[in-house]
Amino acid sequence: MTRRLHQVEALTLIADAWNSDPDSYTEGLVEATVVPLSVEQARADVDSYLARIDDQIDPDSIEIIADRLEDSDLCATRIIIHLEV
Repeated sequence: MTRRLHQVEALTLIADAWNSDPDSYTEGLVEATVVPLSVEQARADVDSYLARIDDQIDPDSIEIIADRLEDSDLCATRIIIHLEV
């Protein structure tokens, strides 16, 4: 049986994988934009983090979307994590 990340796990993923803070977090959702980061690298980082967790995490609960900051040529990635509530 799969589950979603808990809030503390999602915040740990963002802090450990990308040395970043979330843009926002509410009950049920954590969002972060990480620069510079490609979608491919973000997916690899997420997969690596999930491999270290004993439980089975629903991979569809973590969205990874290509993004771009205004007035910047740097690639950015939006991470949206739907939490276990």
